[in-house]
Amino acid sequence: DAFVKNTLPTLSKTKEYSAFIRQLNIYGFVKVKNEKNDDTEEYYNCFFKRDQPNLMGFMKRTGKASRSESRLNWPSIENSIAFLSNSNFRLSNEVGLLRERVDKQERTINGLLEILSRVFRSGIQNMKMDPSYSQQTVD
Repeated sequence: DAFVKNTLPTLSKTKEYSAFIRQLNIYGFVKVKNEKNDDTEEYYNCFFKRDQPNLMGFMKRTGKASRSESRLNWPSIENSIAFLSNSNFRLSNEVGLLRERVDKQERTINGLLEILSRVFRSGIQNMKMDPSYSQQTVD
């Protein structure tokens, strides 16, 4: 808290500690473990040394790639998009075929259920009409 109130305003335009840490990370600082005190945080950059301001010129912002680097990635990105588009098309066709198969199987099952239903209904009606059947079950 004391660092944020007293020192941070002299080092950075931001007043938020997390934004300050993001800036450190952008310029290549890495968090190092402080073995003496777990309550403090330390950040290290090999080009940031006391009384050696000439090294600071070697610190560069990391992060976004330059335009030329981005252009180099275009063929790879285009190939990936083409591959994904082709895969999507094939999968859509496969889903369509599978839906047709499921619909056909549902119609077949419904037809079989209808046939079984008719057979059982006619069998029950025949049993009711056949007096010998009812006597066989009583004996």
